[in-house]
Amino acid sequence: MRPGLNQTIAFPVRVAAFVYIGLILSIIRVCLLLLPFKSVCKLTSSFADLSKRAPVLKLLGLDASDIAGLVNAAARRSPGAVTCLPRALTCQTLLAASGFDSVFQIGVVTDDKGGLKAHAWVEREGLIVIGGQPGLSEFRPLPSMETAGL
Repeated sequence: MRPGLNQTIAFPVRVAAFVYIGLILSIIRVCLLLLPFKSVCKLTSSFADLSKRAPVLKLLGLDASDIAGLVNAAARRSPGAVTCLPRALTCQTLLAASGFDSVFQIGVVTDDKGGLKAHAWVEREGLIVIGGQPGLSEFRPLPSMETAGL
């Protein structure tokens, strides 16, 4: 068991949550390959809104850090490399579906050769829930889609 995952949650519940989160992560990864980003954001928002009626993960006793930990665990066990974007989108979607307020961020920074590098992360109550990495403070957050009017 990973540190940070609520130790009081029964093993079968953790397994069920892991499978559920892995499924959502896989769906979001496929959507990111096939659909424009704006469409993926609308789909994840709709899913979160529908799921608020029966917040599965919250009903299972998971908090925000449990959800983020399980998203990372599912990503590590997924085929291929799972980048920060599907991880952050999955975490944001599941947090919203569970009734937890959070902020999805995409930031950019120029590298040594003048190229752009991007990174996605999720913040909750001023703390990074998923997507933290060394040098994150160098990334300049882009305006949210709502702020940009998209």
